[in-house]
Amino acid sequence: MTGTGRNPYSWASDARDEDLLTIPSSALGFLSEYKREPDFEKLRATLSKIWQESRSKFHVYKCIATFQFLKPRVADHPLYRTLVEELKSEKTGALPVNRVLELGCCFGTDVRKLMQDGVPASRIVASDLHAGYWQLGMKLYDDADRIAGVETVFGDWAVSPNMSSVAAVADEDTLPPVDFAAYRAHFSFVVASAILHCLSEVQIQAFIGNVADVLVPGGTFLGSCVGRVTEGAWMSSGSDQEVGSQTRYLHSPESLEKLLRRFGFKDVVVEAKSVPSTEGSGNGGEKKSPADMNHGLRMLFQATRM
Repeated sequence: MTGTGRNPYSWASDARDEDLLTIPSSALGFLSEYKREPDFEKLRATLSKIWQESRSKFHVYKCIATFQFLKPRVADHPLYRTLVEELKSEKTGALPVNRVLELGCCFGTDVRKLMQDGVPASRIVASDLHAGYWQLGMKLYDDADRIAGVETVFGDWAVSPNMSSVAAVADEDTLPPVDFAAYRAHFSFVVASAILHCLSEVQIQAFIGNVADVLVPGGTFLGSCVGRVTEGAWMSSGSDQEVGSQTRYLHSPESLEKLLRRFGFKDVVVEAKSVPSTEGSGNGGEKKSPADMNHGLRMLFQATRM
């Protein structure tokens, strides 16, 4: 998909020049710490080059345009410390494996946070639709050797055996298939931050089904997403009308809990608070948030595979 300029989801928007005008210092904390580079102007220069390269090759999602990818999302989850301590442990405890899969890794900020906090690279698998952002992440963080121990798998996790990838928008853009069977019962943790609200209702079901398959019994699925008080489609721009089944779907805390239980999860916890979201302005149009559509929620979830 690199270099095609095709957007894998209908709502991916072209970044605008004004988005690059200001990179706040508050957004550079982790990048500075990881690279051990105190000069924020140098970091801004590097980040600007990477941002422009991503813009020339891919559609720039709102979380990229607004530099949200610079902050490790996984660290905000209540289970983060437990996740880290379990993955650092030499013992697997009651589970037969001790590995984590991060879905939607993008530039790899969360992966690097895990490594910085002591998780061995060999226990991390990173995945996204394609390798483009991951490769740019190695340029941004300048750590190709350090990150080499992390296994990567690229392709669409939001498909089931009886459906094709709706993220593949042209023959030349066909995503590599994920060999789900090779990863069956392969992970003790799966992390998905800011992914579910990027998917249609059908895609969410396929995604959660695949997550359930790759977790060992007793394994944990955790992450975050945008939601709404009442579940329903998120019609954030006119382009959503063009692709029907790709229209994004926002779950409520209750509907997400119900769906997770349906796919074999127990001990489901969905925490939600009402906050406006900056992810999701439609293709250059007026900025909208889920708060404009039935009170936007930021949801943190966790569930155990039965």
